[in-house]
Order: sequence, then structure tokens, then C-alpha cells
Amino acid sequence: MGGRLAASGCRGLPQVACGSVNRRSLTIAAPLALAALASGCSTLSDNDVAARVDDTELSQDEFEQRLADAGITTDQAVPLDPARAELTLWIQNQLVDPAEVAVQYDAGPAVGGSICLSAIVVETEDEAEVAADRLREGDDFAEVFADANIDPTLVADTGALPCITSADLDAAAGTPLIDAAATLSADAPVATTVLLDNADQPVAWAVLDFRTFDQLEPADVEFVTASVDLGDAALDADIHVDPRFGTFDAELGQVIALG
Repeated sequence: MGGRLAASGCRGLPQVACGSVNRRSLTIAAPLALAALASGCSTLSDNDVAARVDDTELSQDEFEQRLADAGITTDQAVPLDPARAELTLWIQNQLVDPAEVAVQYDAGPAVGGSICLSAIVVETEDEAEVAADRLREGDDFAEVFADANIDPTLVADTGALPCITSADLDAAAGTPLIDAAATLSADAPVATTVLLDNADQPVAWAVLDFRTFDQLEPADVEFVTASVDLGDAALDADIHVDPRFGTFDAELGQVIALG
């Protein structure tokens, strides 16, 4: 049963949903492992601002600290792709109201643009329904997980799966796991789904549980914030990026290279 969710239930699911890539949105961030392969580097200066949104500035010292927190070693030379990803995250967080992000996210992936789930894998549909009913009745997820889960690959994170975007869901639509996930929200947080092997044969069942905004870890909050449609906010704001790193493209919602 080990690896069953990754080997079968994630069939057709983008890698971000199976836990093999960084949690940051694939649309804005290169994996940190690629930092050494970045297209160039820039030397930081202590005398200017890394980015600004209207009257809010990100100083170079604050930017260096963000890079360090993200595991990016600068030593005065900053890999450009990870730096642009960090600047993008900071700008996006200035453009959106956290309360509005929470409302949109909890409404489900069709509204919020992303979803963060936890999963319990069991042998049968009946077992899945029993576990799902316990969650609907208010039992603690960790307790139900400990009692019912049979997939050891989920134990380390107590069933928590990496967040994925609604675009990822759309790309893998048609598989039972994805179709069930797409229906979930804070108002309808629990679903059961069959897990299929490569021959479309049932191998197990999963109970999916929607992690509401107030249950998210800080990295998850950054992910879902980056997934929200910035709409007119980016177009209306006065956004400046240190040109050594690039410029902010309002339509893409990202910091991109100049030229």
C-alpha cells in the first residue's frame, strides 16, 4: 500500500500535487534547486530599494532577509530567477487584502484560484464513508487520520498534500481524485473518491479534507495569495522594481527580466 496515493491516485495529477516540487506557485517561482542555473546575478546595494508598491517599500536589507529565509545564499551575488520570484511574492502580498484572500480561498478553487487538501487513504468505499462522516461530524482530522489511514507516505505530514492551483485542477480534470477535489470549499470540505491504477482499476479510496484558510501554514498562505486574481489591483498600483532584477508585468502579475 506504500506510495499508493502517489502511484495511483496522483495519476494524471501535476507534480506539484504529488509533493515532488516546491510549494510556491509554479507560475511565479523557479525551484530553489535551480538557483545555480539562473540566467545571471546581481550585486546588492545598501543604498536603494528592492521594490515599492505605492508608498510601501521593500528595503535591500529586508529583501536580503527574505532571500535568506527562502534558503537563497547571496554572498553579494543574487541569482536572478529566485530573486524575481521573491520580489513577485512580496508585491503580490502588497496588492491583495488578506481578508479578501481568505474569503476567496475558502469559497473554493474556482473562486480563489487554489486549493490545499489533506487526505486519508483506506481500503474500501465503506471505510472511506465512515471516516468522512466522522470529519463531517466534527472529529479532529489528525485523530481520524491516525485511526484510518493505511498509506505510510502520508504519515510525515499527517495527510497534508501540497497546495495546487485551479489551473492544475483543470489540466487534470477527468480523474476521480481531481474531480472530487474541485468540488470542495469551506462550506463543503469533505469528499470521498476512488483511487485508480494505470489500468483504471480501483486500488483504494481516499477521503479528501479541505484545509480552510485559518488552518494553512505560512507557506501555504503565500501560495494561495499568489494564486488570487490580482485583477485591476496590479494595473492601478504604482509599482517599482530595482531594474537590476527586472520589472513588474501587471498583466502577468510577475517580476520579469527587462527586455
